[in-house]
Amino acid sequence: MIKKVYLEVESQEKWKLPQIVQSDSEIRCCHCGQTHPKLELVETYRYCSNCRKILRPSSALEVESPLNQLYILAASYGHPIDAAGAIDVTSEIRSCLQITTRVLSSSIHLEFYTDRIPKLWILNGKYGHRNSNSESMKFDVTERMTGLVDQQGGCYLCIPTDLDLEVLLGDPCPGISKALVVNYEICGRSGQARQYEVDGHLKEDISIQHLPLIAPAILIERALYGWPPKELQLKIVDLQAQLALGQDVKEQLEQFNAFAASKTTFNDIAPRLQRRIDHHPIAGSKLELSETTNLNQLCGDPCPGLPKLLLIEYKLLGFGSSSNDNEVLNGGHIRNFAMRKAGKYKLQVTLEGFLASPITIQPLEISPALQIVRAFFGHPTNALKTFDITEAIGTMAAKSSLDKTLVVPRTLDLVAKFGDPCRGIRKALTINYKVLGMAGELVIPSCESNHLSATLVLGYPRDKKDGGVHGKVSWTERVAMSPLKTKQTARERMQSSTSLRIWSNDR
Repeated sequence: MIKKVYLEVESQEKWKLPQIVQSDSEIRCCHCGQTHPKLELVETYRYCSNCRKILRPSSALEVESPLNQLYILAASYGHPIDAAGAIDVTSEIRSCLQITTRVLSSSIHLEFYTDRIPKLWILNGKYGHRNSNSESMKFDVTERMTGLVDQQGGCYLCIPTDLDLEVLLGDPCPGISKALVVNYEICGRSGQARQYEVDGHLKEDISIQHLPLIAPAILIERALYGWPPKELQLKIVDLQAQLALGQDVKEQLEQFNAFAASKTTFNDIAPRLQRRIDHHPIAGSKLELSETTNLNQLCGDPCPGLPKLLLIEYKLLGFGSSSNDNEVLNGGHIRNFAMRKAGKYKLQVTLEGFLASPITIQPLEISPALQIVRAFFGHPTNALKTFDITEAIGTMAAKSSLDKTLVVPRTLDLVAKFGDPCRGIRKALTINYKVLGMAGELVIPSCESNHLSATLVLGYPRDKKDGGVHGKVSWTERVAMSPLKTKQTARERMQSSTSLRIWSNDR
């Protein structure tokens, strides 16, 4: 037997908590209830000191300030976050103003482009102690980095090694080694390159080189040239063993024993190799030491008359984080990745300072930055009289991916390379492409003199412009290529329906 029991539900008014009544002498955060320490500084310290959320909308902006002159709404001086450690200096700042009745010698013209979205976004920037979790030993430099990007049109950021970071960002922890941490996102883009041909050759070169860069891609953590004490001791022991076996190395052993008594037996060449990487045509992307590179001239000769060692410890910073492996960025562009890797080199160097075998250190991207969507060559308006050359242009783009430039030169014979789809008719080469976006985190240490150990480069360099790119097709060509939509006749409708039945019955 089932019995039903009905409980009388109390009204909801009895379950509501009483509202916190705020007095006129305090302002509480509506999110956590924290009280603002100083009511007179609520306009300059608008964020809650506990949850970092806005306390209330600003009321100082509602004051009717005088027109056509500078007016100080609110000002304070003191702690950057805590209002308890600050004072109100609004009246003092207002007293420093000098109001004059002058007019501009020329008009100011400001332009705003609502359709030009920045291509480089600084999501977060920190400068300070590398391993400390304390916010007091780090500065939030996101706004400063964003300002530097805006000065370059919203697409590029460059901080060279000769720039004093103490002047640019300040010094959060004097006397302690620091690092600059930047979380970034570089938006991708898409475009079309189109050129007509004359006698089988383009009228001008097609150059697609407006591609994003991330530097440093290679960070030299340690590089020694010569004989470090441990390696020198192993070399002497090895020569002693060879001498005991009857080999003629006595003279060389005496030279190394005499050299071991000297004060300096090696040179620290990490800064020199890092500058060599920074000065590469594609900044920070490659370190190459060939067989003809004289290391004695490049790094100095620490032990004249003796063979030497070259020790290199490096790190490929890559881009893309394992904690966020989304293949599409927030802007909707496809994301590219680069492998993170660390490695070492221990190479023998001759007396004259030449390597026995060359070395090349460069990052490895998962996909080329430039993707060829479709490329075709032939009639400018009739798609049936064109050849699809996407694979051929894609191969050219893959070969030039390390140089960050795709060039189709005027000297290339297009007919011999791709064929002639329409004899006797002027043809056009059209390349539809897209550039992959990038996102990740860069950690660049700074040296004792408050300078970056490597040049920071992010985004699209402004000096790299696409050449020979005329953009989209003209209006007349677009009209010629667009199919005319006409009303089908009864015969056409019957033929189309019959063909559908035939294909549907086909197994």
